[in-house]
Amino acid sequence: MAGKRSQDFVARQQAIVAEAARAFAAEGCAAVSLDRVSVGLGMSHRYMKTYFLTKAALVGAVLDRHLDRLLEALAAAEAAAPPARLDALAAAYLDHTQDEGAEGQRVLLEVLHGPAGGLRADLLARRRWVAALFADALAEAVPGFQARPELAMPLAQCLLAMLDAAPAAGPAEPALPPPALARLAVACIREGARHELAAGPAGGAG
Repeated sequence: MAGKRSQDFVARQQAIVAEAARAFAAEGCAAVSLDRVSVGLGMSHRYMKTYFLTKAALVGAVLDRHLDRLLEALAAAEAAAPPARLDALAAAYLDHTQDEGAEGQRVLLEVLHGPAGGLRADLLARRRWVAALFADALAEAVPGFQARPELAMPLAQCLLAMLDAAPAAGPAEPALPPPALARLAVACIREGARHELAAGPAGGAG
């Protein structure tokens, strides 16, 4: 019986997180209250608080689910051999964030570009794990990074920013498919890295 109650609790918690992700993505985190999410699920505000005491906790749960699933999507791309690994990671990132993970990604970007605070600080720390995967793949894809290892993480962050800004396909203006957009973004970063490495430290300062 205790196991069944535990399973029911987890299932209800997952349903709350899924409903919250839809609401936050559609209306913005600031505009959505715990009441709004509980109404969408047909539960009372008091009952909702047995799962999430605050909206910040619920936003955090949405982000946790999104980042966990994103890392799972990137795990398969990590198996690609260098230098193709960088393109595979970028394509997997775009494919996930524009499809299954689109709602979570909108919440992530809102928090990422929002006011400083504990939730944003936690997100930045976790996002560095994602950036580190790209930094390692970039270092493998561009010869000479051993001489300038400090470039890998900033360039990986730039690549993530480009992927985050990539337009999703829509009825009015269809976009390039994620693999093509990923290749373009990777090519820009890769060529920029080669140029910077060729210029050397003094060239970057001048």
